[in-house]
Amino acid sequence: MIRSALSWGGARAVSAACQRRRIACSLVALALGVQVGCLRAEVLEVKAGVRLVELVCPTVHRTPKGPARAPGTLELVPPEPETLTDLSLDGIETPTAEPPLAGRVLAPALAIALWGDSHAAARFLSDALLEAIGYADDDARSSFIPASLGIPGVRLPVRRSCSDKGWTHQQANAARNGRMPFARGLMTMSSSTSGSYVWIDFGLVPSGQELASLALLFRPGEPDDRAILALSVDEGPERIIVLDEHPDGVVTIQPDRPIRMVKFRLVAGTVAFEGVEPHYANPGRVTIDTFGIPGARFRVWRGVDETYLRARAASRRYDLILLEYGTNEGSDASFDAGAYEVELRAGLDVFRAVYPDTACVLIGPTDRGVLVRRTKPGRKGITRVPPADLLKFSRVHQAISSVQQRVGRGYGCGFWNWQEAMGGPGGAYRWFHARPGLMARDLIHLNPAGYRVSARKLAQFLERDYPALR
Repeated sequence: MIRSALSWGGARAVSAACQRRRIACSLVALALGVQVGCLRAEVLEVKAGVRLVELVCPTVHRTPKGPARAPGTLELVPPEPETLTDLSLDGIETPTAEPPLAGRVLAPALAIALWGDSHAAARFLSDALLEAIGYADDDARSSFIPASLGIPGVRLPVRRSCSDKGWTHQQANAARNGRMPFARGLMTMSSSTSGSYVWIDFGLVPSGQELASLALLFRPGEPDDRAILALSVDEGPERIIVLDEHPDGVVTIQPDRPIRMVKFRLVAGTVAFEGVEPHYANPGRVTIDTFGIPGARFRVWRGVDETYLRARAASRRYDLILLEYGTNEGSDASFDAGAYEVELRAGLDVFRAVYPDTACVLIGPTDRGVLVRRTKPGRKGITRVPPADLLKFSRVHQAISSVQQRVGRGYGCGFWNWQEAMGGPGGAYRWFHARPGLMARDLIHLNPAGYRVSARKLAQFLERDYPALR
């Protein structure tokens, strides 16, 4: 069955809405051949089907990429070690992957959230952090899966997901017209295109990690939205959901057996999908929620309606929140530390309005290198032209880290200097040329091994300063 979880905004009388929608539901049923029950908002019967082995997404025809790079054109590459002699990198110890922390009793119900940019989005850092602290894979659960489906660089805690081009992603840091209502993921998927679909395969999981129920969150719409959805569980028959009958925008699926796959599509109207709250048969020992958005900056918090987010986040209390930003701010050619401080304070004001007492740590940007130009004049050899300033981004990241450390202290937040953990300015080059390498070729992101090394250094910092993790 499907029940609306009236946890936000309070319960409202829905019989009038049901009556208004009865004719519309019937017409939809005739046109689409789906089962319709215009019942009370609290209960809507749904029959699960036969669960498939895995989700198969529809084939998408993509436009071929442009022609390969022609010989003789400029290419940007990491500088070779012999060009780095002036950076005094010889004194920086090559980092190694240290063993996980051990020798203590782990917290039985720890809850951690990580908000950030592309460094967080792929979840390499958060996964490695749990390993470094000492938790096993089957100890961890997610309490919220954001509406980041289909965004390159985002890895969600699901087996697979599919969505079509009818959806438009809206990020909180892109909001320009005042503060906007966003749930914990700070992201929505919106559509007014009939037939737009979202499919999520949560995968086959061991006993205890099964999904006993889940809640689909939609931003409560305007009266003119009149959103109607068709939903199925494990390929069972579709049922109609009229969001007018769910004034809080929350639809909880309570099946008679664990859920593997959920599909929904927009039949009519306009809808904004916020994400999924999974509820497990066994809650596990640790909750880790990762909300990374490639390209995000700390101003993401400045554009959030804190009253709405506080209400949406009331169901989950965190013991520790990590805020990882700064890389994208450091890309600005005209970076100004004073303007960045104003932006950081505005975002932290909103953050503390939502999470006033939660322990928090600001994670500064990594070190970042500069790519050099390489030309390929036929087969006569390779000419490298080094840039004038190999530490251009490193100095900006130092300034960002300094502001974060100083400002964060005033909001009760600790600070972990990721750049210093890499050896300080120039560390990106050392990590790239390490064997095995720890840095991606763009000299901005780390590779999975680099995130594991970073997570172990972060775990040591947290072990020292945050008793909840001891």
